[in-house]
Amino acid sequence: MDELPAAAAIVIVGGGFAGAATAWWLARAGITDVVVIEREPICGAHASGKNAAICRQIADDDDTTVLTVRGAAFLREPPPGFSDVPLMSRTGGFLVTDTAAASDVLLARARAHGVRHAIMSGSAAALQWPRLAGMRERIGIFFDDDGVIDVGAVLTGYLEGARRAGVRVVTRCELVSIEDRDGARIIATSRGAIRATTIVCAAGAWAGVIGDRAGVESAFEPVKRHLFVAAHDRVARDQPYVWHLGAEPFYVRPEGAGVLLSHCDGRIVEPSEVPPDPDAADRLAERIRIAAPDLVGAQVKRTWACLRTFTPEHRMRIGWDAERPWLYWVAGLMGHGATASPAVGERAAFELARGRD
Repeated sequence: MDELPAAAAIVIVGGGFAGAATAWWLARAGITDVVVIEREPICGAHASGKNAAICRQIADDDDTTVLTVRGAAFLREPPPGFSDVPLMSRTGGFLVTDTAAASDVLLARARAHGVRHAIMSGSAAALQWPRLAGMRERIGIFFDDDGVIDVGAVLTGYLEGARRAGVRVVTRCELVSIEDRDGARIIATSRGAIRATTIVCAAGAWAGVIGDRAGVESAFEPVKRHLFVAAHDRVARDQPYVWHLGAEPFYVRPEGAGVLLSHCDGRIVEPSEVPPDPDAADRLAERIRIAAPDLVGAQVKRTWACLRTFTPEHRMRIGWDAERPWLYWVAGLMGHGATASPAVGERAAFELARGRD
């Protein structure tokens, strides 16, 4: 990657989806005096590279759904030259609930945001996934334009596009401290110091750490979730994902010659390289036994954990900091970064270009 310059107008802390998308959109707007600093050897080493890669348009609230719907449209039809490969496979996806009230909420949100959908019984999902025949369900909603994201292609598109325009990306560069001096920010890093006018915090699970170093209160909750790849003898790569949103939530989608699963667990932890819990596969098996008993017995081949980051209000934090006029937040994406990042980066770049009112 690039060397750390002595100064830049904007320094973006974090080279995952949030930071990379913001850099790309800034470059697209002609703002290229920008440096992305990433403490890891590669960008996207944490949540951006370890997520389930599911493009799910309907989120848990309307504000987030605005971003996921807009982001999904970008992924389906990216700008010319963004990537040499498709950014997503439009397999479709089922959201399945076990109460009529929950289904009504999803349907209302889909209609409000103009998302194509069809109401189906759970048996429709079972036709696609024979081993989901025993799944608890009240109603299933099929979203034709959902699918599976090539997260590597998306991140590469952002970073390479930004760098072609003149943005610099510096890896192995950890922010150590921030000093506000003479109208500029002096950022001490593990690779030297850089002077900046504006700092963008796009540090994912470490957003709270960066906030502390900026001298502001910034409560964030990194939440640990487990994912698994298991053997499955009856699955095709183009089958839709199935996401059960009931009392025993889980999701499943094709992955290589098997399936990717999660029992949607969540525990607040300190930001770190999180190892899987020793009993994670046992907890998955217990959830599947209750929620989709015909999946019991699928042999887990791989287990890992990743961090999703929330604010206490469970709303993305995109905007200028109330205390520091030079600090902008692109954080707390709640696991929606893969789908929402095109819209998140666009919003952030627009507001950064406009400046603080």
